[in-house]
Amino acid sequence: MRIAVKGSAALVLAVAALAGCGGSDTAGEDSIETVRNAVVGFGTTQAVRCEDAGPLELRGLDVVRCGFEEEEDESGVMRAQDRCYVVESGAVVDVTRELPVGTSCMVSSA
Repeated sequence: MRIAVKGSAALVLAVAALAGCGGSDTAGEDSIETVRNAVVGFGTTQAVRCEDAGPLELRGLDVVRCGFEEEEDESGVMRAQDRCYVVESGAVVDVTRELPVGTSCMVSSA
């Protein structure tokens, strides 16, 4: 019985490691792509670029930085935007105003 418990514990640890439990220092490609698709989906944006915000987290969720040009109104005038997002329960949430003062949502130029 003791051997079965050890084997089960090892299996649980292996599954947790493969599933990414325990967090990471970077947003996954899936999160970045989900955020980028949501920003493009606004229908008023162009030149959308998104990247991982590094070790930055909010409410335990990895943060994704995005920069884009957004139409101000129906005049066609565009303005630059730099925003930060998280993917929470499958929904993309703008968290720019929730981040600590001095945190930049600007996408690197690299």
